[in-house]
Amino acid sequence: MTKDQAIRIVSRQTPCAHENADTRLGNGQIWAKCDDCGATFEQAHWDDARQAAKQFQIAIDVLSGVEPTSGSKTTVKIEDLRGMSVSELSQLIQQ
Repeated sequence: MTKDQAIRIVSRQTPCAHENADTRLGNGQIWAKCDDCGATFEQAHWDDARQAAKQFQIAIDVLSGVEPTSGSKTTVKIEDLRGMSVSELSQLIQQ
């Protein structure tokens, strides 16, 4: 398996940001169901899902050797990544 093949496989596992969700479940204040992936989740964790999806996409972009997806706060050039340790890359992804 090549690096590109591995990245393609992993990128299919992007967490859903639940952008299109029905909040009418129960009393409409606690639970929601995502129209995109079908998951039922607590609305209190909605921001966590969005952040996880964003960080995952930035990580895939970094590993793929491309500029992070537009809309991310972090802009990284490939030249800047060369020589970085795993912990440095991890910190960069967390930004």
